[in-house]
Amino acid sequence: MATFSLASILRARSADLPPLGLAADAPFDKAWNQQTRDGAFPITAMQASAKSHVWTPSDFDVILRETRGLPGQAHISWKKALTGSEAKVRAWAFGLEGSTAAEEPVEAPYWVFVCNPKKWAIDRFLDRAVEHDTWGVRPSDRDRFAPGQLGIIRVGVDRRTVAERDGSAPLEPGIYALCEVESEAFDGTGAGDDFWAPGQARAPGWPTIKLRYLRNFLNNPLTIERLRAEQPHISELLLNGFQAASCPISAADFREVLSLLGEELDDLPSPTTPADITPDTLAELEKKYLHASPEVKERLSKTVERGPIGRLVKKATGFKCQLCDGLGLNPIGFLKKNGEPYVEAHHVMPVSKKEIGSLSASNVMTLCANHHREIHYDAIDVVINAATFDLTIGGATVTIPRLSVTTSTSGGGTMAR
Repeated sequence: MATFSLASILRARSADLPPLGLAADAPFDKAWNQQTRDGAFPITAMQASAKSHVWTPSDFDVILRETRGLPGQAHISWKKALTGSEAKVRAWAFGLEGSTAAEEPVEAPYWVFVCNPKKWAIDRFLDRAVEHDTWGVRPSDRDRFAPGQLGIIRVGVDRRTVAERDGSAPLEPGIYALCEVESEAFDGTGAGDDFWAPGQARAPGWPTIKLRYLRNFLNNPLTIERLRAEQPHISELLLNGFQAASCPISAADFREVLSLLGEELDDLPSPTTPADITPDTLAELEKKYLHASPEVKERLSKTVERGPIGRLVKKATGFKCQLCDGLGLNPIGFLKKNGEPYVEAHHVMPVSKKEIGSLSASNVMTLCANHHREIHYDAIDVVINAATFDLTIGGATVTIPRLSVTTSTSGGGTMAR
């Protein structure tokens, strides 16, 4: 059974079937053993995918058609299939094309969420411009989700009847939305809204995440046909689809899709954050977005720099460029309309380092626009010490004390020192 289920993956890709043999309580493990290959197949994840698939009579028809063309000895077709298409099988199995990782969870800050319009009418959902919703995910992925990760919604072949589409044209396979993960995975309470086809609603207990829809491309999707024509070397999982509700995608492939959609990450909505970030809420915010996509972390850091924490640090440094001050130059920039000198807040330790404290005031210094740009383009060397920042520019070293922002116990406010 494991042998002809592999054939259904390789030779009936349009069916998007996982290996049927892995759905058994005791799968034929020799079919997937490592042998002379580099790295073992992630059997646990593959079993979860096979068991989570709802097998239909048409699926078994596909498999039966495949078996009729197989030779009498299973190992012949098995070796032939893996010799010619092992990369494709591994791309499906590991969830990332070209991955050689073992079964341990890997960082997955970018996702593809797959929708079958026959089961869930995503066109009617997107037409209502819903911003926040939930999504059932692949059980083997459940421990890899975190707030701030980015994803795309991929729609497969629209096999609905004219009546099921209310007379509208079928959807073209393609990318229909950009979204942001807003939670870790949890046991869902089920889903049965009017977008679900009869009998297809998500069952209670299924791994579920909260999603925020950032962009809606219902009226102008990035079609798979165009993706195939303009990016033929992109992940085959994107081009051909796969049988799962979720799948990680590489950063490079995600950004290729974003480029074809004509989107810039800096233009996307900022993460959902408290309206007024305080020192007391900042640590929780850091923990929440610890495993977010780097671009989301960068947008979050800008929110902090331009918010209350940034204003407190600027006030504490006297609105001076601390580097200009250390070099003996005029540290005061031009005056804004309100009479306040212009200065910019900068996070010294990149927030992408995933360290708690990277968003805090002790990691912020104030710089003029020129020095801020220089530090971002690595023209200034920075050494982070426990109490100071040591900056080297043009052969000169400047030491800048690190600040802290605390909550006042008397007045209930905050202050920097």
